[in-house]
Amino acid sequence: MVDKKNKVFSQLGWPLIRGHFVYPVPFENDGDMVMKWKKSFEIGISQIDLEHKALVSLIQKLENSMYGGSVSKTTGAVLKELVEYVKLHFKNEEKMMSNVGYPELSRHKILHKDLVNDVAAILIDLKNGKQWTASELVGFLNYWLREHILQEDKKIGQYLGLV
Repeated sequence: MVDKKNKVFSQLGWPLIRGHFVYPVPFENDGDMVMKWKKSFEIGISQIDLEHKALVSLIQKLENSMYGGSVSKTTGAVLKELVEYVKLHFKNEEKMMSNVGYPELSRHKILHKDLVNDVAAILIDLKNGKQWTASELVGFLNYWLREHILQEDKKIGQYLGLV
């Protein structure tokens, strides 16, 4: 049976090289692995944009907790903090989408649930001693957040005529 990490990365289409998944898109910001906020991430809804900025900051905090390149129990605590904020953000975003009658709300909720489940599986992996490298974990979160904002959340702003 394929473990959760392999399943998540293979679903994302990441190549497997020497038993490690490699982030397929070059990191931005002069090769720096940490995702940085860009104006292009704005969806035109100030509260959601502020929450997205906070998520980027939490991913930066997570990356800093893995300075040595491996994922530790300290990293697990930061990841838990990130998960709690993600849940709050998803709740706020879904409430806003419901309030404006966003037609893709059901599908969007499934995307949110899938991420929470994937990160919960990562936490279980860490608790059980399975190793995730910093590049795997931060790469996964960077990729997911960037793609989710640019491909999914932007649609909300477009629906409202804000972007």
